Amino acid sequence: MKQNLKYISVTDLEDKLLYHVEDCKNNFEIICYKSPKNGTADFTTQELNNFYGITNTPSNESSFIIMIQGGIGDILYSLIPLINFKDSIDNSNEFIIILTENQKTLFYDLIKKVFNPKEVYSFEELEEGRDILYTKTPRVIDASPNPLRADQVFIKDASTFLASRLGINYNQTQVLTSRLEEYKDYCQNLLKSTQELSSLVNSDYLVIAPEGSGEKIRELKTLSNDQWIDLIDELLKTIKVVLLDNEEIADKFKGNSNLILFETKNYQKNGIDLLSALISNAKLGVCIDSGPAHLFNFLKKKSIVLWGPTSPMIYGGENNINIRVSTCPPCSSSRRVQFCIDNICMKSIPNQLIIKLTKSLL
Repeated sequence: MKQNLKYISVTDLEDKLLYHVEDCKNNFEIICYKSPKNGTADFTTQELNNFYGITNTPSNESSFIIMIQGGIGDILYSLIPLINFKDSIDNSNEFIIILTENQKTLFYDLIKKVFNPKEVYSFEELEEGRDILYTKTPRVIDASPNPLRADQVFIKDASTFLASRLGINYNQTQVLTSRLEEYKDYCQNLLKSTQELSSLVNSDYLVIAPEGSGEKIRELKTLSNDQWIDLIDELLKTIKVVLLDNEEIADKFKGNSNLILFETKNYQKNGIDLLSALISNAKLGVCIDSGPAHLFNFLKKKSIVLWGPTSPMIYGGENNINIRVSTCPPCSSSRRVQFCIDNICMKSIPNQLIIKLTKSLL
């Protein structure tokens, strides 16, 4: 297995990308084949060729099938142009959202209350009944921000990209934040009725989100557990902490009633709704580039967001306090991230800086 790979360049061919890299002795190539499915693995190439496309005349369609993949941030950024798109055309048009089974479980209430499509299906549900794809000449749109490749295009954010694919020029975030205000009321009522969390409704607490998503990059865009433990230990002297989705860190604070572990997966379909309520009630958040950071942004709540391999210039929210101190440039938008074996960009952020800033904002 090769270590310490150095990225040199990339050659974009018709069916694949050739990444030219070198180790300490040799130059060689890594082949990455292009996927015609853009991540929609449950659809055949022929089906996508038949139905996938960009339209500049959306009002001519009577039904739209919207495919979204990714985590909380991908869902939120996809909804911005979709809401504007839906509001800009005839109300008789039908919108059908297709997600993975896990996404449908997590995001059903959020999507129904914020976007209100006619139906929400999972890819798995359509395995035995693809006729839905053929009704009323639907236009299938892959609304996932994640197929972006920096060697193809550089963009400000995912919603700009998605809006351009839909053939409309919308990039306002206000429509999403206003819809989330209504959704927030639903989430608050849910939190009050959840016995083990209801005590937080009228409590002062800080939310800490050390977990991100995305296979290889997931490990690179967070601090080490030891850094998080030191950080939480210091902050617990000042305020109660709600820790998101990291049981290993929580185990270090067993017996401390001022630390509460919230694991989204334990609440099935209400996990994201309860998370939204916890964030909207929090005094402050300390997050990495992750779904909770985007929720803080769109719910207009203050959060300190720590950045490393991803760029706050592209993905940072206007309501976040974005911190990136490393001189090593962001690499997530290029294949260089796959050759990174040491996230010096995150290690460059000193705990004392985070602690001092957090305490000043509480």
